[in-house]
Amino acid sequence: MELVKSNVHMSRIKDNKMIQITLDDDFIVQDVKPDIDRIVGNKTWITIDSVKLLDGKVLVKGKLTYKILYVSLESVAVSCMEGNIPFDEVINVEGIEENDVINVDYALEDVSISIINSRKINVRAIVTFMASAEDIYDEDAIIDISGNEDTDYIKRPLQVMKMIVSKKDVFRVKEETEVPMGKPNIGKLIWSNMDARNVQTKLQEEKINVSGELLMFIMYEPEEEHMPLQWFEKTIPFNGSLDVAGVSSDMIPNIDLKLVNTQPEIYKDYDGENRLIRTDASLDMDIKVYNEEKIEIITDIYSPYVNYKIQEKQGCFENLLTKNQSKYKLAERIRMEIDENHILQICNVSGNVKIDDTIVVQNGINISGILEVNIVYASSNDKQPIGNETVIIPFEHNIEVMGIDENSKYYIKTYLEQLTADMVSSDEIEIRASIMLDTLVVNPIYENVIVDIKEEPLDMDIIKNMPGMVVHIVEEGDTLWNIAKSFYTTVDNIKKINNLQSDLIYPGDKLLVVKQVAFGGAI
Repeated sequence: MELVKSNVHMSRIKDNKMIQITLDDDFIVQDVKPDIDRIVGNKTWITIDSVKLLDGKVLVKGKLTYKILYVSLESVAVSCMEGNIPFDEVINVEGIEENDVINVDYALEDVSISIINSRKINVRAIVTFMASAEDIYDEDAIIDISGNEDTDYIKRPLQVMKMIVSKKDVFRVKEETEVPMGKPNIGKLIWSNMDARNVQTKLQEEKINVSGELLMFIMYEPEEEHMPLQWFEKTIPFNGSLDVAGVSSDMIPNIDLKLVNTQPEIYKDYDGENRLIRTDASLDMDIKVYNEEKIEIITDIYSPYVNYKIQEKQGCFENLLTKNQSKYKLAERIRMEIDENHILQICNVSGNVKIDDTIVVQNGINISGILEVNIVYASSNDKQPIGNETVIIPFEHNIEVMGIDENSKYYIKTYLEQLTADMVSSDEIEIRASIMLDTLVVNPIYENVIVDIKEEPLDMDIIKNMPGMVVHIVEEGDTLWNIAKSFYTTVDNIKKINNLQSDLIYPGDKLLVVKQVAFGGAI
């Protein structure tokens, strides 16, 4: 007898661990840069350089990079300064093993950049790290038996999700654009920002298509002296693909994207002028792809001629409940607190979505979070020509998921699809945003599955003491299967003797049951 098994490739989170660290350091202004009078803009980001496993601990190495935009009393020009604070942290994750997949995510909870004096600043940030150990494993179940015609078995259908791909990859966006017509050549790059918008992934045969837009903001000093500060925005579309073996268009993706390494570089064009801007941005991708399949597992087995010893275990499978995308749109008017200054023009607006809490409710998931919006604007103050303001907009959204309960597992990814800021007055701005929420919800399925079957000889004393023929009156809950198993015969034999056309029987029915002996024939 040969057992045919189905291997359902799956993953499970063994342990999650969260730690918070404080990064704090002072930085001296370089000698070639002017004194700091007032910081008018800043941005910070985390870079993970390496994640290693050592003696059951996760070692995370990286840096916090900061960049500030400031004005000085010495000059009306705007200057910038940047630096980084390295970190090397150890996270204890229980039960972690060498072959586990290590996932490390992070969040900047609080950032403070303050002036100590005109030549020194302090950078302080609270960073939360979330580390998890993911076990990739196979859930085995017997789905067929061959080589024994005298064996009967029952099958039960299961709709399960099989993991096809689990990997991390990088999608690179290498694009080139030019300074807009009418703008002077670039003398010195002062400030830049880049956001990914409308990013979409689509499964194709043996690859994943990635498309979207890079929204680039550039602020610079022109080559010619005494010209005012310049800035512009450019939207750069991109489209490409990653080769991923084993995927197809009908599978279920669960892909997380994060834009990193976005520093643009200035190059000369064919005329030798500084008008070319090249980007070599990276989208870090955490790729998981599933296939929904229907399998039929054997739940019971017997034979009139041999005794089967069944080895069972409780298996845990996953069933797709929903995979959808929803949008949340908001519009908010913000009054800017900018003292006696006025906004002349909005230069750039960028944003970041953070989910603070998720709660499973009846037929849905309630989400609360914030949209953090950073606005760079031109000011009416000649001594502070550029200003920067960060506003926090809370939001709540309900994702409809029919049939969800407290045992369901869900994965929610948020992307800022659109973000605009329009002037209503010299001190009031209207912010409009569209947030995309990509949601995958699965339900666990717990089933007793047969993992091994061993053959043993029948106890002939028990069989000899059983009547060779009996009239069985069907009781509530009886099936042809358990009747046949009890009397060492087969379902087909009972149906043949009683002229039954189907497996349906009802309480009170009388069935003639004939026992079969170990070496064929009937008693």
